[in-house]
Amino acid sequence: MMLLMWWWFGGSTFAQVERVQRYRPVPQPTQRAQQLQVRPVPAQARPVYAPRPSQPLTTAPAIPPQTSAQPVNLSSLNASPPVPVATTSASRGGPPIHGAGVPPIWKAYFDFWLYSRPGINLLTFDNIHGMLLFEIVPTPQLQFNVDLGMTGAGATPRFYELAYQATPRLQIRVGRILIPFDDMIPHNIFGGRINVSKLSPPGSTDQFLPDIWSELGVALKYQLVDSMAFSMAAHAYVVNGFGDGGTNPEPSGSGGTDYPVFSTTQTTDNNVDKALGGRVQMTFARRLSIGGSVYSGQWSDADSGTPRRVLMYGGDGQLRLGALEIRAGWAGMTVGLTDTSFLRGGMYGELGLKFGYAQRWKILGRGGLVQLDNRVIAVSDQTIVGGALLYRPGMVQLSGECSVDLNRSVAKSNTLFAALRVAVEL
Repeated sequence: MMLLMWWWFGGSTFAQVERVQRYRPVPQPTQRAQQLQVRPVPAQARPVYAPRPSQPLTTAPAIPPQTSAQPVNLSSLNASPPVPVATTSASRGGPPIHGAGVPPIWKAYFDFWLYSRPGINLLTFDNIHGMLLFEIVPTPQLQFNVDLGMTGAGATPRFYELAYQATPRLQIRVGRILIPFDDMIPHNIFGGRINVSKLSPPGSTDQFLPDIWSELGVALKYQLVDSMAFSMAAHAYVVNGFGDGGTNPEPSGSGGTDYPVFSTTQTTDNNVDKALGGRVQMTFARRLSIGGSVYSGQWSDADSGTPRRVLMYGGDGQLRLGALEIRAGWAGMTVGLTDTSFLRGGMYGELGLKFGYAQRWKILGRGGLVQLDNRVIAVSDQTIVGGALLYRPGMVQLSGECSVDLNRSVAKSNTLFAALRVAVEL
């Protein structure tokens, strides 16, 4: 009985399925091809992603100082080490390379002062700094920077350079490059106050260094090590160097009539002996930065007989401990004359403390000394101490400062400087 039921309900069903499959018509070749034909998929536009530009390896940023005379870290505005320049750079460093296709970038920095120099200006408005920086990046490896704040009869830009990132570690700069010496951003503060011509003592025939130390030449920067714990960068450059045309302050005339000029640099070299320089900067744990610099070149004219040279050397350091910032530097020069030589030197020290909401306030103490020629005692010899209070809510910085020259070895018409200032970075 069970077998009959199985045959009736199950076996017959399987047999019917088998018969259906056995007698199902086989598709003809043309029909089979049509069934297997692949239907085309509508093409869709695939998104194109711009390649990410390679970023150069840069030195771990040295502690960016913000002094009363230098409220904005201009190493972010030019292509120079150690600042940039100092180069920047670094500092015034080297310039960051942006992606290709980036439109030209304008950067501006200026300040406006109300200051008093008893014996010279009782109270006057003035502008001491001013930069109008134009930056263009035609490719990810190339960047051109120029400061359009031109000066002089020939209206020559104070700074312009083309930076080429040859490899992730090697950068090449050509043009009127910022010299990577000390921690200039871009002005130096040897002597204890910003070292610019407008604040030079009356009767001074020269400066320790130019307002913005830039020279025509070529510079290389190589990133030797780059890590969070330790980084080290090396700079080397060849430039025209300083020239002659200065005034010998020695009353007896010792050294001859030829004398170098350090307040400006040459647009056309007066000899074939180019100046050479280098700098090594090391940063530890992104908090402590130490740098050493050297510079050597012939300043005398090629037709003046025996070549006379200048050798400059110096060291600097920056330390950041939370809201506390410390920076110091020293530089010396040995300058050859016709039958003798003399020494020049300067140093500075600075202590700053940020406080208040978002650390927008900063109190600053600073001092230093400078001597332009150790053979004589002159009004240009200064020993300055002072302080400042700064407030920076954003792109604008407000500050007040006061400093005094303690060097009274000669009669000076001014020893006190007091100022209020507003500075803007755009």
